[in-house]
Amino acid sequence: MQPDGVSDISLKFSKKERITSHSLLEELVTANQSVFVFPCKCYFKIENTEGCNKIAIAVPKRLFKRAVDRNRIKRLIREAYRLNNKKILKKNTLLSHRNISLLLVFVGKEILPYAQMEGKMIQLLSKLSEKIQCQK
Repeated sequence: MQPDGVSDISLKFSKKERITSHSLLEELVTANQSVFVFPCKCYFKIENTEGCNKIAIAVPKRLFKRAVDRNRIKRLIREAYRLNNKKILKKNTLLSHRNISLLLVFVGKEILPYAQMEGKMIQLLSKLSEKIQCQK
């Protein structure tokens, strides 16, 4: 039995939600559609096909030399996205039968605590959702 306030929506981050194609990543950057909420820049592309939203996360090596730090940031971003994607972004794309491909690039110079990262992710997804609504 689920506690009050928790819906039946699965919050899993499955393998089919990840972008693995290098050509798609290049398309996202050259598509020239982006949203910025510090410390993340989000490149996106709207497709008129049904399916799930796809995401890739990048943390530049020139900003964080140690792989441990880059992986930590990616885990924080992925978790914040996983928990808030279904609430904010999914409802807009499901109604219009479209899916979105996202490339999140971390541009900050220090690792934020999870609470701040989640707040920024909510702002970013809300801003992205508004931009998608305007493009209908």
